[in-house]
Amino acid sequence: MLTNGFFARMIILECGARGAGQDARVMEIPERVAATAKWWKDMMPGNGNLQSWHPVPNVVPQSPDAISILADNRLEAEAEYRKAEEQNDSVGTTVWGRVNEQTRKLALLYAISENHINPTIGTDAANWASTLIMHQTRRMLFMAGSHVAENPYHADCLRLIRKLQAAPDRTLPHSVLLKRMKMNAKMFQEIITTLEQQGDVVPVTGATQGRPSRGYRLVRDWSDA
Repeated sequence: MLTNGFFARMIILECGARGAGQDARVMEIPERVAATAKWWKDMMPGNGNLQSWHPVPNVVPQSPDAISILADNRLEAEAEYRKAEEQNDSVGTTVWGRVNEQTRKLALLYAISENHINPTIGTDAANWASTLIMHQTRRMLFMAGSHVAENPYHADCLRLIRKLQAAPDRTLPHSVLLKRMKMNAKMFQEIITTLEQQGDVVPVTGATQGRPSRGYRLVRDWSDA
């Protein structure tokens, strides 16, 4: 799903903890909302008696500033695409390859929400769409890299990284991290060694009740996305 275009066509928005909720109540639909919905329902682009089967799409114009912003967005996405290509990152190339398309879709949605009768993609629409899609693309790729593993061993490495990422100062004592990983000491040490050699984790020393203790700190800031 990460490389067949499915993931690249999605915009995944994360949320915080579930709220307490509220009791349902009957609410009147505002007249403005009902009128706008009816306008969209009745709109038939094109002419002639076959327009229901062969509509002619309306073309929404773009302001000069919006054209420039969307062009810059395309160039930035293409630069990221080339970086992913150089790293043989098939997920990255798949996702970055659709960024400009996603940006233009959102800019269009902004414009027709702002003025459905005579829409124009302006500066606000282009800036909003570009900013949102660039942020979400980086975040989606970060989350995919943090949670999607190529094999069970890789999954355990990512799980250990997430344990440290969630800890204060991205650091945990050896005994605490071992308990949280719920695995035998030999396998745990193999993962620690691998992550140390990759430069992701470093050992740290401290003192507990006057006795020296060891632990591990996440070096790379995996929260950056």
